[in-house]
Amino acid sequence: MNELIDEVLSKDIDTKEKYRVSEIKVKSLVSVGKFDESTNAAFDFNRQLGLPTPKKKPASTFTIIREYIRVKRLLKSKTAEDIANLPELDDELYEMGQRMNEHLATSLYRVEPKILPLVIFQMVITSLKHGLNSSSSPAFARLGMLLCGPFGKLHEGLEMARAAELILEKPGMRSSTSNTIFVTQSFCYHWTSPLQDTIAPLLKGYQVGLEIGDNDRACYCLVVRSYHSFFVGMALDSIQNELEATIHVMTQLKQKENKLKIFILLTTVKKLRGIDAEAGEKCSIKWRLRSICICKRDEPRVRYTFLEALTYLKSAQSASGWKKRQRKKCAHKTIQLIQGWAKNGNVNVVHYLYILEAELAVLHGNIKKAKKSFNAAIATSSRNGFIQDRALAHELASAYFKAQGDEYWGNYHIECARACYQEWGCGAK
Repeated sequence: MNELIDEVLSKDIDTKEKYRVSEIKVKSLVSVGKFDESTNAAFDFNRQLGLPTPKKKPASTFTIIREYIRVKRLLKSKTAEDIANLPELDDELYEMGQRMNEHLATSLYRVEPKILPLVIFQMVITSLKHGLNSSSSPAFARLGMLLCGPFGKLHEGLEMARAAELILEKPGMRSSTSNTIFVTQSFCYHWTSPLQDTIAPLLKGYQVGLEIGDNDRACYCLVVRSYHSFFVGMALDSIQNELEATIHVMTQLKQKENKLKIFILLTTVKKLRGIDAEAGEKCSIKWRLRSICICKRDEPRVRYTFLEALTYLKSAQSASGWKKRQRKKCAHKTIQLIQGWAKNGNVNVVHYLYILEAELAVLHGNIKKAKKSFNAAIATSSRNGFIQDRALAHELASAYFKAQGDEYWGNYHIECARACYQEWGCGAK
């Protein structure tokens, strides 16, 4: 198919036709996971149009900051409403460039994430200077992603996410619904809103995506929804039923990469339920290696940051000398990061912080602080609906009290942990 497309592109056809054929090529390459080739095709098209196109190499921090300052100057003090009220883009050349950059951003996220900010900034600049089109909504959503994440400007990032949603409400913008919802619900709103609040919008993103034929972004929404459902403590049997149905959908839609991500989660759920303990062993080595690569790109970073800090603390408790000091230092650094998130209003990490404070108190031999923090972790995780983390807090508390020779509280907490795991559906514990 790509050979036929290349043959068509080599002919002397008008720009509109060249765009349509190039878009088909880029989208087809993305659908089969050939993100590097898709990136090259999008870059080639933009260069042919004479549009600003970054070099295909990782951008330096200086370059990224320089381009961000350009965006900042153009934004000035614009609110989300001001942005959504910008005029409509009426230049066909920029219209095609914006739409191609929207596809390009998807590929760059996978193959060259250090080029991605430059493409996002260019899309935002074009929207601010020349007007809005359907690609402007995901452009501002991705700007929100950058500001909430690596730039650490949470308030500004959430305002850009809100601008993206307001743009969606304008006539003719529905084609970007799935893409916008995927970005805002995956990378923006979870920093200040309960993770549970992302479940319904992500389902909408999936449903609308199927309606408008945006199957790739629809499935992105479905994958993120599945992982968020797992991390908020949804019953494992319900998750398993949804995942098995999702794999069937992914097979029908020929979504190989997204199907792999769902398969990873399904394997985890089955192991936790104790109904297929050897599920992971059935995968080929090649399949497992690909799974690891995908998880490293798309894993929920907040959750893994917590687990990293907890691992450092548990390791430090059993170490001595310089190893203990080194691991304690690493734990402190990671805890400070989580403390910053909590300070900025991230309600999803409060119970993480209490668990880590408890284990830090255990490391320092502060009995009173350890008891207080374990109780706070249990209460907070219960109140916020994180049943699996409530179980973890009880389990860690049990280990602490038993190490102190307090069998009564040690047994109490382990029984509570078992009850929580059972409620979650975790038969393997």
